[in-house]
Amino acid sequence: MEKTHDPLSCPLTLKLFRDPVVAQDGHTYERKAIEEWIRKKGTSPLTDQPLSIENLIPNRAMKKIVDSFEISTH
Repeated sequence: MEKTHDPLSCPLTLKLFRDPVVAQDGHTYERKAIEEWIRKKGTSPLTDQPLSIENLIPNRAMKKIVDSFEISTH
């Protein structure tokens, strides 16, 4: 059974996103965590698909959602 994570958190760090990016596998990760993963492994931690740092795209929508969530919980 696959371990699930909070949709507002990175599947690698399990912490709320600060600088979320979308990778070629369609999943969102924390930028520093996925960059480190790609440097070491070169593939997606979720799909095993090849990934490259150059193709990471900022996920501005996720950033806004996390920011709104943090404001509403404080």
